[in-house]
Amino acid sequence: ALCYAIVYGLGESVERSGTYVLEMLVVYLIARIFLTRLGHFYGTIMALFVMMAIAGAFAVPEGIFRERFIHDFFRSVTGMSYRFTNEVRMGIMRSASFFEHQILYGVFCSSMLSLVWFVSTPQQRIWRTPIIAVATFMSASSAPLMLFILQCWLILLEFLTRNLKRRVMVVSLGALAVTVFLQIASNR
Repeated sequence: ALCYAIVYGLGESVERSGTYVLEMLVVYLIARIFLTRLGHFYGTIMALFVMMAIAGAFAVPEGIFRERFIHDFFRSVTGMSYRFTNEVRMGIMRSASFFEHQILYGVFCSSMLSLVWFVSTPQQRIWRTPIIAVATFMSASSAPLMLFILQCWLILLEFLTRNLKRRVMVVSLGALAVTVFLQIASNR
């Protein structure tokens, strides 16, 4: 609110900051009131996974056929539209599915990996992980793909260090040692 007051002046900042405060409070209060047990959290993750899978199911034909079916339909109903660049990467058009931008769609999909991985059984991971990977890939965006790969590395790191005592400290010191080595050995 203070930043908005400085940038936009006091009159316009009240509405802008009030909107953000309401958005934050609604999400916080819903989580605080309804996510009171571990089972509720698992259910929320599964609901998010289903939403991601549905968005991914619409993104696959969008990327392959290079046609924004969902956005075209809603533009015909509401008359409103988003400006998209129909950029093709890796042989597919960057899909946005229900989202207003391809990166938003991709980050939503890729952020599901760690959540779904740790609440799923090994048998469920076999089919859930590829769904997340394909949905993320359809955004054809580097940030979501990098987030997906980073989560894969962190899941692997968690698996490899599961039996280490003080593994956070060991991994942190290892990362620090690699960083210091690269700073010393590199000429950049």
